[in-house]
Parts: sequence; C-alpha cells; structure tokens
Amino acid sequence: MMKLKYNILLWLFLFSGKLILAQEVLSLQQAIDSALLNNYRIAVARNEVEIAQNNNHPGQAGMLPTVGLNISDTPANNNIRQEFANGSEIVRNNVNSNNLNAQIAASMTLFDGGRMFALRNKLGEQQSLAELTLKAEVQNLISDVVTAYTALTALQQNEKVLERLKSSAQARKQLVEIRISAGMANQSDLYLAELDLENANQALISIQRQIHRSSTALLSLMKSTSDRTILVSDSLSFVTVPEKWKADQLYQNNPEIQMSNTSVRIAIQGEKEMSALRYPKITLTAAYGYLLSQSQAGFSLYNQSYGASGSIGINIPLFSGHVFKNNYENAILTRKNVELTAEQTKNDVLQRYFLAWNLYESALEQKAVLQKGLSTAMAYLDLMTLRFNEGQSTVLELREAERSFEEANLMKINNDITLKLAETDILRISGQLIH
Repeated sequence: MMKLKYNILLWLFLFSGKLILAQEVLSLQQAIDSALLNNYRIAVARNEVEIAQNNNHPGQAGMLPTVGLNISDTPANNNIRQEFANGSEIVRNNVNSNNLNAQIAASMTLFDGGRMFALRNKLGEQQSLAELTLKAEVQNLISDVVTAYTALTALQQNEKVLERLKSSAQARKQLVEIRISAGMANQSDLYLAELDLENANQALISIQRQIHRSSTALLSLMKSTSDRTILVSDSLSFVTVPEKWKADQLYQNNPEIQMSNTSVRIAIQGEKEMSALRYPKITLTAAYGYLLSQSQAGFSLYNQSYGASGSIGINIPLFSGHVFKNNYENAILTRKNVELTAEQTKNDVLQRYFLAWNLYESALEQKAVLQKGLSTAMAYLDLMTLRFNEGQSTVLELREAERSFEEANLMKINNDITLKLAETDILRISGQLIH
C-alpha cells in the first residue's frame, strides 16, 4: 500500500535534477515526483527561501561594522597669481600640481533605539515564513495531484464497469438473435438488447472523453507537454489517518496558521523598527588616512600628512513633519490587521478540518457496506445472466440486475473518491501530508 505521507525523499526531489519517467502504468508516487520536480511555483518558493536565508544575517540588520577604502589622485595644471601680506607676489602659468588622498575607515552603529535587533528578528521570521510557504506550496501541489489522480482512477474504474455492461449487452443480443431464429423470443427483446448496446457504446465514448480530459489535467500538473491518455492504478490506496486533533494541536501544526502567526511576529518587529526611529542614533567611526599634496609653485609646494582619527556621531531626530509618528501609527494598525487575519485563518482552518473529518468518518463507515453491496450486486448479475442464458429469467430481470450492478459500482467509486479526498485534506490541513 502506498503511503500518503510523502516524507519520502521529498526534499531530494526538490533539489535534485533527476526525473522519474512514467511507466506504462503511472503510479501516484511517480505523478507526485514529476509534479514536484517540474512545478514553477515550487521553484519560485525554493528561490525565495534562499533569498530569505541570504538576508538573515547580522550585517543585513546593520549589526556589523562597515569598512571602506577611499583613494583619490588629482593631478592639475593651473595658472597661479598669489599676493601675500608682505607685498610679495607669485605669478606663474602652467603650474603642475598633484593631490593624493587615501583613507580606510570603519563605521559601526552603537545605538539606534533597538532597530537593528528588531530588523534581525524580522529577517529570521521572514526566513521562517519563506520555508513555511515552500512547505505549503508542496502540500498544495501534492493535494492537487492526488485529487487529479483520484478522479482519473475513478473514471477508469467506471470505464471497466461500462465495458462489462457492454459485453453483457453484446452477449444478450447474440443470444436473443439465436432465440428469435429458433422462434423462442420476440423482436422486442432484440430491440432492448440493441438499445442497451448502443447506450453502452455512447456511455463508453463519453467516459473516454472524460478520461482524456482528466489525463490532460494530471499531465498539466506534472508539466508534461504530452497529449496522450495515461493509464493509472486500477484502485485507490488508503492510509490510516491519525486520530482527530483538538484545536490547540491543530493550531500548532497547520501550515496556514503557522504562516499567519509568523506574519504577526514580522508585523510586531516592523512596529518596533518604526518606534526605534524616534530615538537618537549613535555611530562610531575610526579611520586611518594619508594625504600628499605637491605643487611646482604657490604658497605650499609640498604637504604630507598621515595618521589615525576617530569620531562619535549622534543624530537626534527633532522634527520630521510627523513622518515618523505616522509611520509608527501605521505599523500599529498593520500589526492589528495581521492579528485579525490570523484569527480568521484559525477559524477557517478549524472549520475545514472538522468538515474533512466528518466526510472521512462517514465515507469510512460506508466503505465496507458499499463493498458488500457491490459484491451482492455482482453475484446477483452473474446469477441473472446464468438464468437468462438458460431461459429461466426475462430480459427485464437481467436489465434490472445490470442496473443494480452499475449503481452499486457508482456508489462505491463515489464513496472511495470522497474518502480519498477527505483523507488527503485531513493530512494537508494538519500539516502531515509531508514532514
């Protein structure tokens, strides 16, 4: 039995370049692997994780010093006229001069109202949000693939039922023709057999078109450009779903709620950032410089200096046209909105989770009953076919057995679809589809 909890080498598929080629019969696992490998949203989300990882660094938050080296060399050719207080005068044309200036300086923020710490915390939360987004995208894609694969499996199961009914109608038509030639049946029985055969053919054509569309939808999720109709497994596999969680346990594990809570923490750090802008900013700068100035004429012919220097700068915000105040108030409102959205997400997730559980429990309870009903309908059809072949039952009785067989199959197939999709929803909502 195939497991639905795809902790299987999932992250290897996300970061590897190998593609599992579909076999003649495409398994659910192969469909999921191909979809994960080729999906553009997953690739984008994975890149966003790398971006967030790169940003989550002390230097990005301004907690590390910055060091720079500046060098400038300025040659010049000027005409000079200088008059001095002692009455002397210098007049020269085409005087060459050169100024060389080099400085290495390091600057570091000592205090900024705690903004750098709030920013560092926000960068960490943004990385967590990117990772949760990737996990949610993976789970959603797996859920989409399971849904498409389940629909295709159900259609192919229904096709086999229709093929059985068509085969039964063909055999009945041939038997009725033999009986008519022997004077043991009337023309109405033949008309009914021909009508049933034609209906079976039309139903098969319709179901085959649906199978092609469903196959195309699954191939689209796998990002395959093929237009072929693929063959999937004959039956659906089910797993034992873990026990129903209480609300608090669900809140801790649901990806959507985790993302909402992370967004709240990001908004809180953003609020702290805005608040910190109201405080003074203190920076420390240390430098070592070299200056060389040379000229062929003028007051200073040669000047050289070098050495270390340092400074402490304080920037005190006094008035900014209410920009800081408005930004801080907007940050508070943004945080409140994010908190409200998070509460709404909790309610929505809880409702979806319990709805999925209700559907799952109901479908699971009906599964054994419907399987038993299908076995009974199949045995009844076999019996009525045998009795009809031996002339012990009528066409109407056989047609009623065929109708019961078709309805029993349809009810079982629909219940299996409900069970599989509810199972997938429970695992996805509880964050257990992958781990």
